[in-house]
Amino acid sequence: MAQQQLEQQVHAQGEQQQQQGGQVQAHGKKKTPSGVCDNRGLLQRYKMQAGKAQAPTSKLVYKTLLEAFFGQFVLSPFTSMALFKAARKLGMPDLIAPLPGFAGLFKAFAIAHFFNNFFFYWAHRLVHSKALYSKIHKQHHNYIETIGIAAEYASPAEQVAANYMPTLGGVLLFGRNPLIFFVWLVYRLEETYEAHSGYYFANTWLGKIGLTNAEHSAFHFSHHLQNRGNFGSWHMDYLFGTMDAWIAAGDTEGYVAEHLLSSSPKEI
Repeated sequence: MAQQQLEQQVHAQGEQQQQQGGQVQAHGKKKTPSGVCDNRGLLQRYKMQAGKAQAPTSKLVYKTLLEAFFGQFVLSPFTSMALFKAARKLGMPDLIAPLPGFAGLFKAFAIAHFFNNFFFYWAHRLVHSKALYSKIHKQHHNYIETIGIAAEYASPAEQVAANYMPTLGGVLLFGRNPLIFFVWLVYRLEETYEAHSGYYFANTWLGKIGLTNAEHSAFHFSHHLQNRGNFGSWHMDYLFGTMDAWIAAGDTEGYVAEHLLSSSPKEI
């Protein structure tokens, strides 16, 4: 009888700890954009589900917000000035300089796109090696279920090697017009925040006209959940043979069908 009572007590304590952990995780997300959507039942038909145990904790989210604030408002002015000086030396024209024609714009964005895809893939794959993962990249993978702000949570070495250099190299090294630089940077920020958002907007009207990065979001959601493969864009992983698990899961269609929430709450 005493043994049975002890087992019941241990079981009850375990359930209480699990409930408290879930409350902490929910509290950690409630003030982020995705947390607002979760709490108000908005856009949930587009949300991919990882499971309550994988949700980020309050401590992790607040630490991420603090580091993001420090990076954007303390370090960013200095790095921006250094980048501006480097860009001018590499041939960036004045802000009032005329833009190139359509062919020139297409070439500029195409080079920036392929430069980013190639070097991000290899930088990301490199920091997943045994020698570098725990020292450089493990911090980012504290997010198993990702939210948009998780894109900001990376070590300084990773920020430089896998984020800044691939994103900026394709415009800085070729002396692009400042407006091209700005538009490209805005696009890349939107892409990486959406890729970490945990939402799949392919079936929205924006997705249907090609203005979302839904496939990238599902691709990267799988990477965080499994912590293998899917190091960059799908064509880079296909080219270098690092998407076998993704294909086995049914590619985008099969993976999304398994992980999208089935409920259909109100939308905005």
